[in-house]
Amino acid sequence: MLLVKTAIVATALILANCYAPSCRRTAPPQLQPRQLFASYIREGGQERTIHECQPRPYGMVQDDSELTVSDDGEVRYRVSTGILCDGTRPVLEPDAHFGSRWKERLPEKVFRSKLSETELKNFKNFLEREDVVKQGSFLSEAPAPAQYKFIIGHLTRPQTIEVMGFNFYPTPQQVSGQRVSGLGAIVCVARNLAHRTSQTAEVPAWCQGVEPFGSK
Repeated sequence: MLLVKTAIVATALILANCYAPSCRRTAPPQLQPRQLFASYIREGGQERTIHECQPRPYGMVQDDSELTVSDDGEVRYRVSTGILCDGTRPVLEPDAHFGSRWKERLPEKVFRSKLSETELKNFKNFLEREDVVKQGSFLSEAPAPAQYKFIIGHLTRPQTIEVMGFNFYPTPQQVSGQRVSGLGAIVCVARNLAHRTSQTAEVPAWCQGVEPFGSK
């Protein structure tokens, strides 16, 4: 009888210990999606009506956009607009991609979409295209409507492309999008995908038909 009681007590202790927090199995950590592509675009200097400016609702804007694509096909497009009311000087704050930005800003807008399996495959193939992989930074003092920064998440190492003073003047053959390559193609992919995700982002005429995501 003593042996039986001892066995029962030992079993109870084992069961009690297995329900203790230290004995519970924890779920393995889930892998986070890897970022395939990031586009940062700054456009500034446009004058327009700004209702937040008082007493005169008029001033200038500085548009900063961020577009990211992860390897599960998720697309996130974020737009943040700085404002400079008429007759004022900008107060600056640090910016991770362009050094600084206007501190006074309108409410941020965020858009999301998802690529199909075929679209994601085509996009990955685009990122590994020779003209894309070999593209380096383009830095010029020429006036240009936008400043860019692209990060392509290759498996071996990330590729960072910084762009200033870029102006694309297409030939008649390039207007169709068939011969746009290198930096022009990367700009178009970012522009076309932003437009597709938000339905509001503007796309240059010469980006129409540039694959993938060419706007028709």
